[in-house]
Amino acid sequence: MALVLVYSEKIKMLIYEINTLSWIHDLTIKYKRKINLDNIPDSEWQKIIDLNFQAVWLMGVWKRSPRAITINLKDKEFIDLAKKTQLNSNNIEDQIAGSAYSIKDYSLNLELGDDKDSLIRLKKKLNSLDLKLILDFVPNHVALDHSWAIDHPEYFIQGSELEYKKPNQTKYVKINNNIYALGRDPEYDPWNDVLQLNIFSEELRKSHIAILNRLAKQCDGVRCDMAMLMLDYVFKQNWNFASKDIPKVEYWQLIISQVKKVFPNFVFIAECYWETQEQLINLGFDYCYDKEFYDYLVNDQVYLLKKRLNQILSTQDHYLRFIENHDEPRSADIIKDINKLKSSIILLMSVPGGKLFYEGQLEGRKIPTLVQLRQSPEENINDAIYLFYVKLLHLFKDIKNAPSQWRVLDSDEAQDIIILFWKNIDRMYLIVSNWSQQEQSFNYVLNNLSSKSQIIFNTMDSQANIQLTDNNISLQMLAYQTIIIEI
Repeated sequence: MALVLVYSEKIKMLIYEINTLSWIHDLTIKYKRKINLDNIPDSEWQKIIDLNFQAVWLMGVWKRSPRAITINLKDKEFIDLAKKTQLNSNNIEDQIAGSAYSIKDYSLNLELGDDKDSLIRLKKKLNSLDLKLILDFVPNHVALDHSWAIDHPEYFIQGSELEYKKPNQTKYVKINNNIYALGRDPEYDPWNDVLQLNIFSEELRKSHIAILNRLAKQCDGVRCDMAMLMLDYVFKQNWNFASKDIPKVEYWQLIISQVKKVFPNFVFIAECYWETQEQLINLGFDYCYDKEFYDYLVNDQVYLLKKRLNQILSTQDHYLRFIENHDEPRSADIIKDINKLKSSIILLMSVPGGKLFYEGQLEGRKIPTLVQLRQSPEENINDAIYLFYVKLLHLFKDIKNAPSQWRVLDSDEAQDIIILFWKNIDRMYLIVSNWSQQEQSFNYVLNNLSSKSQIIFNTMDSQANIQLTDNNISLQMLAYQTIIIEI
């Protein structure tokens, strides 16, 4: 039975993501008056604070593209999807606001408040409540009707008239006699509502630094959309650049270092995939999405999940882990087994790194809110899931309130058993999960474990066949059962 030790000396942020337009819409209905970022009742922020969140990510606050709305309205496939995800689909066209990631300008959407000062006032208010404010930054692309398309064609990847006139081509668009490439992820078709920026352009880099220095006065950090596309080797390959055209300094290294010279505590969060986390961390990111953790957990890939958790802590401390966000299916929908869902929530809370929770996740919502829409589907709260989250978040607020040690105890005897060890100043905990669809029995020897140890949390009502004696834990656990033991 192997023992792998890792130690953590920092409490990592719990971030609460909010779909801002739909949230404001729901609050307006709830309070029967027009709500914007300036008059959100204090009680709404207090709910978030009481659950021990340290940051709020207001997703989609920037001015959106009117042209993107027109594109959405003409897209039958999108309209059908929007109607499918909305219980009240009679006025679906009125709900379309344009994509939150087809940004016309980094100024506040006027549906949310006064463009000049609302975000500055909100940041000041949230900081006084010990909450950080996170907003979006989209370095890969801008809206088709962004002013840069007219004023700065040199900021973009451009194509030729020949490429534009190819029959049925979907990669280029013509604006003011310039041929621009549509933004894209190389694994998918281009996005039809955005233009591709050229991050090798020195002038674009200067503009991005200027934008971020302005945003740093309005928020405490940014979630950087599709950050791995900005890695030099990815961008070079995606757009067929010659090596001689690549700047000497990596895009993210330059951007982050320049912003942090002025705002050293500004937080950079990378949305990233393809195992690019370590590269982005080395370039200065504070947090990087850990999509692999999510995939292994959802798909019951226990061996790979354990291997992931055995990475060195200096890397894991920079991971942002989640079981749901606006790009993924609702966790209560994709994780059908309620016991697996509960165990997933506990495992998320028990591992190193930052944690991301999405609005509606705690309430057990199953229907996603599209980022192009103004409102969320009407859906009842799942009281059982909500109460579970509340109880667990309060428990971990206590467990994680002090510097801690963290270990993965790897059991050769039971490959589908995951055992995690927490140590605070005066208390120690074991988190034990049976990550399989069958009942399992096993024994584990651990120093400091005594018969006085007690189970303080159990995802199931039954505690039968769980015995704690001096230096030994003997368990017979049901499928997807998880317990927390205070030693």
